[in-house]
Amino acid sequence: FNHQKHSAVVLWTLLEAAVVHHDKPGHFEGHLIAGLFCATYLAVVLWVHAAGGVWVYPILGMLSWAGKAAFSGISIVVYVTFYRVGLVLSGYLQNFSYAVSKLD
Repeated sequence: FNHQKHSAVVLWTLLEAAVVHHDKPGHFEGHLIAGLFCATYLAVVLWVHAAGGVWVYPILGMLSWAGKAAFSGISIVVYVTFYRVGLVLSGYLQNFSYAVSKLD
């Protein structure tokens, strides 16, 4: 159920992206915002452990600090990859949205 609940958001996001025109930030601003989000999220993960002694992701409790750094680095690479894929999909959806609006 949890997976379905989190995955349903993707469908609504794609639908909204296809129907509503969005002005995207430039590449620098977009990557800056994404980088700040990643840094903030990782800081919250570390803060939760420092404040409560519980890791948000249980695998972090099994890893050394080098492993935690590698996990964080891989997470950032995955996030940037999804960001880039989102840019490509958004471009396709905006072209589709523009073509549909010309049908009126």
